[in-house]
Amino acid sequence: MQGLQVFDANGNVLVDTNKRIGKILGQMTIYSGSSGDRTATAIDDRLTKGKPFYLLMGEIREKNKIFVDFNGNQVTLRFGNYVDTYSSIAYTVLYGVC
Repeated sequence: MQGLQVFDANGNVLVDTNKRIGKILGQMTIYSGSSGDRTATAIDDRLTKGKPFYLLMGEIREKNKIFVDFNGNQVTLRFGNYVDTYSSIAYTVLYGVC
């Protein structure tokens, strides 16, 4: 076999690219602060073809909690109850399946 395998401290396989590798399908952006879109939704039928995952890009602030929900062919981003309204930061989320 060729590929990458990652194991935890107990020898359990965490990642095995011999069996499955992730594929990024798209990206979405939401903004903290009082202006801009504070939720975003994308519909992509390819999300039903594997196990969905996401990667959060950008400066992460503890109080600006972003929730990512997958439901069938839909991915939704939203902020939690607290949002820092003094500065607007763009958060980009890459989503895909593996």
